[in-house]
Amino acid sequence: MPERKYEIHNYLLRSSEKRHPILHRLLLENGVLKPVRRKEKDLFIFLARVITGQQLSTKAAKSIWDRIISLSERRQETLSELFVDDNRIHIRQCGISFNKIKAICELNLKFKSGELSSNLFRNKSYAEVSNVFESLWGVGQWTADMCMIFHLKNEDIYPSSDAAVNRGVLLIFGDTCDIADSFKHYSPYRSYLSRHIWEGLDSKFLR
Repeated sequence: MPERKYEIHNYLLRSSEKRHPILHRLLLENGVLKPVRRKEKDLFIFLARVITGQQLSTKAAKSIWDRIISLSERRQETLSELFVDDNRIHIRQCGISFNKIKAICELNLKFKSGELSSNLFRNKSYAEVSNVFESLWGVGQWTADMCMIFHLKNEDIYPSSDAAVNRGVLLIFGDTCDIADSFKHYSPYRSYLSRHIWEGLDSKFLR
């Protein structure tokens, strides 16, 4: 029996072959995507990294995050100990904005109080997870989508707030398409479709 990743890839190929030829070629170009592997098992650290990288290139986000990790190591503090209001000037020197620092510090307080935890999101629906994130200062739908795809590993997320995905969809499906309607044809694997689009933009296949 073929591995699941091949089953998913073949499903997307079959679904796109006649309906969306540009997407079909992109899938062939990218090849089979591996299942998501969590870079950060700790949910707070994962979210801190996601917020740090919001609206930045992958390269710029990694550079800032590496400086934050370096600061944490120099101060011999965990990231939970580092992200407090008293340290905001030091953290700012890593290149992260004050608004992002505030958002991460507020998030940190929620985790420390027990209001937020990894267990909170287990078996939650997309709407329920979105509602939690949208109630947090400086955090919204985009962060919820990244959490659902890359931490909770939900396979069927269309990250409607991601500008890159929406740009890629227009390049694939055309300027007059209804993005959400176009995406629904690839359920229950819309997260994989999103990842293919990001890959296509990074490789310049989509431009």
